[in-house]
Amino acid sequence: MKTIRCPVLSFWLILCFGALPAVAAQTEEAVRLGGEITVPAGETASDVVCMQCSVRVLGRVAGGVVVLRGDVEIEGQVTGDVVALLGNLRLGGESEVGGDVVAIFGRVEREIGARTGGEVVAFGPALAGLGLLGVVVLVLLAGLVVTLLFCLLGYAVLGERRTSTMAAALRERAAVAWLVGIGVLVSAVVLFIVSGFLGPATPILAIATAVLLFATVIAGYTGAGYWVGRGVAKTTGPLATLLLGVLVIYLLQAIPFAGFLASLFFGPLALGVAALTGFGSAPDWLLRQFAGGHPSSGPVPPPPASP
Repeated sequence: MKTIRCPVLSFWLILCFGALPAVAAQTEEAVRLGGEITVPAGETASDVVCMQCSVRVLGRVAGGVVVLRGDVEIEGQVTGDVVALLGNLRLGGESEVGGDVVAIFGRVEREIGARTGGEVVAFGPALAGLGLLGVVVLVLLAGLVVTLLFCLLGYAVLGERRTSTMAAALRERAAVAWLVGIGVLVSAVVLFIVSGFLGPATPILAIATAVLLFATVIAGYTGAGYWVGRGVAKTTGPLATLLLGVLVIYLLQAIPFAGFLASLFFGPLALGVAALTGFGSAPDWLLRQFAGGHPSSGPVPPPPASP
């Protein structure tokens, strides 16, 4: 599909920053919150953007049409793209769209004679009746399932000993792990920047850095989930502890606004604990490397009890 340009940019500005009312005050004929926008036959409008409303184009739109939570009906001409999120699109027999026609969680009805310059695509039309809240819940559930699967994969690769080693390191050095995670992020950014100057080797280094960063995140979240799960329930088995901890972290990160702060904490923490422990090799693996020592094979056992 071709890149959807200006309308999608307008849509994300509205969705993320809630700037629609201010914009509407400046271009009332083309931008609106609620109600309905109609471009009469014989008239021309610029980009049409609305939230919680419907759009009907009988005339001409010199730009694109973006609608959040509403239906779009095109009987005239649109020179750009037409995008509807949580709404249906209908292209009349005399309609003409210069760009793409995209319905996200909605249906596209195209009558014979309708002309488009790009692709006509409908994503998830079966979910159109769920509403915005239903779609958000569905996306969160899907994200939770994917997160749990990746953490289970990490546990299967690392094993219980390495996972518990990372959890032990977090109990003792959570602040150090978080700082190490910030260092890992900075290092990854530097590697991505440097890779841009390596010519043919650029994609190789960039892909290798991305894969290593992804593996570190999975391993670190596995250890962090085990740490949180052990703090919530001390008597559960290893797998139940891991799943419970991952669930708690995911729910904390899903909370509006506060979830951003939780992500700022758990993201670097996960990266840091994986690097600090050498993917669970030893609680102080990274510190030993800087000290010139050798990593231990696991957590240091406690000294024997005195007789």
